[in-house]
Amino acid sequence: MVVIAWVWGFAWLVIASLCLWSVAKRWLADSPVALRWPLTVGLSLGGLTLWMAIVGLWGLNVWAALAFPIVAGGTGILLPQTRSAQRTQRYLVLSANSALSAVKNWLSGLRRGEMTAWVILAGLAAFLVVLGQSTYYPFIGDDEISRYAYYARLVFVRGRVTDEVRGYPVFMPMAYAYVFFVSGKIAEQLARLIPALLSAMTVIATGALGARWYGMRGGWAAAFALIATPLYLRWSPDGYVDIASALYFALCAYAGDVWLEGRERKWAVAAGLLAGLALWTKQPGFFALACLGLVFAWGIVRDWMSGRRHPRPDQWRAARNLIILIHGDLAPDARRDHVIEIGNHRAAATRGA
Repeated sequence: MVVIAWVWGFAWLVIASLCLWSVAKRWLADSPVALRWPLTVGLSLGGLTLWMAIVGLWGLNVWAALAFPIVAGGTGILLPQTRSAQRTQRYLVLSANSALSAVKNWLSGLRRGEMTAWVILAGLAAFLVVLGQSTYYPFIGDDEISRYAYYARLVFVRGRVTDEVRGYPVFMPMAYAYVFFVSGKIAEQLARLIPALLSAMTVIATGALGARWYGMRGGWAAAFALIATPLYLRWSPDGYVDIASALYFALCAYAGDVWLEGRERKWAVAAGLLAGLALWTKQPGFFALACLGLVFAWGIVRDWMSGRRHPRPDQWRAARNLIILIHGDLAPDARRDHVIEIGNHRAAATRGA
């Protein structure tokens, strides 16, 4: 039964991590395929944890936890696909069919000494090390045991978000609690796959950002520099460090840079959403908000200096959407504390009466 619970929990963790693939593919169809993987995982887990935190004010069970990936994934499947999304889907099918050929090309690239092939090998080796650490040890570290893992256990045992879950952003506790609910037990090693997954997606997002700024070779070099850093490998399996929010930092930087170049509203919305999720994950997300504000301010100043005295209406709408989305990301935590505070006051008044 333990093995079945783990397999069941792992399957639903994969589904939850990719449930917004079709939505991201349709919304940001012009983004590189490599960027779409970390973007999908970041948005999917961010949306899942927001859903669980809001619903958890009333009560949580396995069906409430599964509602988000089922509805989000089903909605994405039912959405009509754009032409570029259809081309991407055909490309992925062809790539899956030629997986053996890709492996042969990679092995031949290793023999020829190609940089990309060796970076892929280093990435696979690093991921295996992180995966081994994640699945061997249970939760470690004072912050993890006394905060994130402890809050996740509280939510799982009590079936709701109580006033004891406070002081820290609840992205990681809600993500851990999701694994506990779908597996039906406190599966610590299975929950530790979440920071390992976020770590792998951060490497891909860093490579995509480096490729945008410095070309393909710069992207591969950036990804290799990250996975070759001993501190990064050491702390990747631990959810209480800033690696989880680093994924949203990299994605927010990418979205902000694309907006700065083309002034497309959807990338402004994406940048604001990702900045909010960075803060929803860890407190250093405040720096993402500050940096994003500088990017938007620089865009307005650059337009002013180039002779465009008044920002276009779509820029004002993008700024408005940015504020709304950031508020939407941060508001659940404030609403949770407000609702819990009201409940405590009512309980105290009842006892006094």
